[in-house]
Amino acid sequence: MDYYQTLGVATNASGPEIKKAYRRLAKKLHPDRNPDNKEAEARFKQIGEAYNVLSDPEKRQVYDQYGKSAFDGSGNTRQQNPFDGFGFGDFGDIFSDLFGGGHQRHQSRQQQNRHISVKVLVTLNELIHGTTKEVTLTRHELYQKCSGSCIEPGTKPDTCPDCRGTGNINLSRGFMSITQTCPTCRGAGHIIKTPCTQCHGQGKEVKTENVNIEIPLGIRPGQMLQIPGGGNEGGDLLVSLESYGHDGIQLSGCDLITNQTVSCFLACTGGTIEVKTFDGTKKVVVPAGIQPGAKLRLSRHGLPMGINSKDRGNFIVVVGISIPKNLNQEQIKKLKKIQESLN
Repeated sequence: MDYYQTLGVATNASGPEIKKAYRRLAKKLHPDRNPDNKEAEARFKQIGEAYNVLSDPEKRQVYDQYGKSAFDGSGNTRQQNPFDGFGFGDFGDIFSDLFGGGHQRHQSRQQQNRHISVKVLVTLNELIHGTTKEVTLTRHELYQKCSGSCIEPGTKPDTCPDCRGTGNINLSRGFMSITQTCPTCRGAGHIIKTPCTQCHGQGKEVKTENVNIEIPLGIRPGQMLQIPGGGNEGGDLLVSLESYGHDGIQLSGCDLITNQTVSCFLACTGGTIEVKTFDGTKKVVVPAGIQPGAKLRLSRHGLPMGINSKDRGNFIVVVGISIPKNLNQEQIKKLKKIQESLN
């Protein structure tokens, strides 16, 4: 069976095209519309298997490379390992399954898959004052009709005949006894014979939308925001923040550091300079006789010391001194007199 031919789509069909083809065939071949029709029932299972593979980018890539032999007949990837002859699952799962952990691990993976992680770039100015960032998210949402259960409302699933509702089965070979996730119900403990007519047994749909994320002031690069309910199927949205430089300003803890050059004459006599900060341009006093590398400090003009904190670090100006290169003879004589007067 070729999955693309089963759904009647081209090998380069897009995700929406595959979904549309599956829905059309599912409505046509659904058991409720074809009672006692074994051929339609078999076809319904085939299109379900094909959609399970082609709707998943990772499974589809495996299928395109290795064909149907890479799957177990239900659309799940085969796990090749030395214990295949025993009927066991992935070798890495055996030791967990020895203690009946297969079902718990399956639930843990599902929980992790509900979270979505995104990266957001922020400027130093946005770290200081906070901002709102818009991101585009593609996520799975549960269908309202069945609340993601995949079961047609008013009906009930049947208890799995192989695991009897436990989600696990026991396999024995000689002295070895293994508890493994039930392959029939995939650990669910039940089998759905009447799938939801809205989701056709998928339980969830893919939606793409723009979402505004509030970035609070005082958050640090590398920190993560956790937004409950912003992920797949009610999971969390995990937002990691990355910052980039701003006009040569460096970040050191809660302090911001910049370099600014003054003339040697101002360094000698003292005066004021203008410094651009994230709170506007500020005037800073330069004391007479300041030396290269000296630091001028603007208190409470750095980063907030915590999320939504009113306390802030410092804005530090590292002073450099410029020496004029094109003095005329008269200017040089005046400077020599000043030098002589200092001796």
